[in-house]
Amino acid sequence: MRVSIIIPTLDRPLLLEAAIRSVLLQTRPVDEIIVVDDGSTRENLEANRELAALSPSIRFESLGGRRGVSAARNRGLEMATGDAVVFLDDDDLLLPGMVEAGVGVLEKDGTVDVSACLAEVLFTPAGDGPCLPVSLLFDHRLMETHPLRFGSYGTPLPRALLEERPVSALLRHSIPVHSFVARRESIGDVRFPEGIRQGEDRQFWVTLARKGCRFRLTEAVHVLIRRHGQNTTLSLVQGARDLQSFYDWVLGEPGVEDPLDRAFVRIHVAILSLRRGDGMWLQQLGWMVAHPVSSARELRQYAERFLGGRRNLLRYYLRE
Repeated sequence: MRVSIIIPTLDRPLLLEAAIRSVLLQTRPVDEIIVVDDGSTRENLEANRELAALSPSIRFESLGGRRGVSAARNRGLEMATGDAVVFLDDDDLLLPGMVEAGVGVLEKDGTVDVSACLAEVLFTPAGDGPCLPVSLLFDHRLMETHPLRFGSYGTPLPRALLEERPVSALLRHSIPVHSFVARRESIGDVRFPEGIRQGEDRQFWVTLARKGCRFRLTEAVHVLIRRHGQNTTLSLVQGARDLQSFYDWVLGEPGVEDPLDRAFVRIHVAILSLRRGDGMWLQQLGWMVAHPVSSARELRQYAERFLGGRRNLLRYYLRE
């Protein structure tokens, strides 16, 4: 099975190099690494082009202007020749066994369309310099003498939920885009929605789940989410505006069928409305009052996930 890695990038050549090197260190070599530049400055564009010298498997493409991460991923998907694809952001990393584990699932069971794995967060220093040497990422013993630390990513993703109710799992858990290895033929003509700033990757995977794609979870950490000084950050209000587009899509046609999923989405729309300061939350409250059983269950589970996430952060900051 041929494997294509698609990496959109914008003005982060140092982080991009680390991402590419994490792919080159895979225990199962990939067939092509497609880097799609989304309008970097001239200096960074040239630096990105020079990274193609790291391996003959690297293919470089420029969009010629800033069109967004979805457009970059879609261009990469059009260029990909692999039987399986992985979407990797330019500031995140694959641990060495990610491709081998994910492709192994697809090769072993031809009925599985998408293989997923778990993630950890890697906290790195702020600033414009290199965050850490690549060798540090793949030798945890060096972490003992280095100030950087790992932390858990969100609340645990239940395997049964993803495999039996993938739409529900994808709505409830923010799963990193590079946690998935997907069959190219299963993706078909599905593309990332262009024009929205948040939730575009979740919409892509939910679309695949809605059309019947089967997901399989490997309960092992194979990817890293990097938190660093160059992360794209948004205010809570701006994030609430951007995420609304995703939830509008979810509630539109064909809509969510499971009553618990509907309750979950309504609760989140109400929370986003409160952050924005508009009156949409009143409409969602009316719906929740009309569906008390589903709403009460989802409110309880939402609280448990929220508190679980806060516990994870507390453990990270208190750990010495």
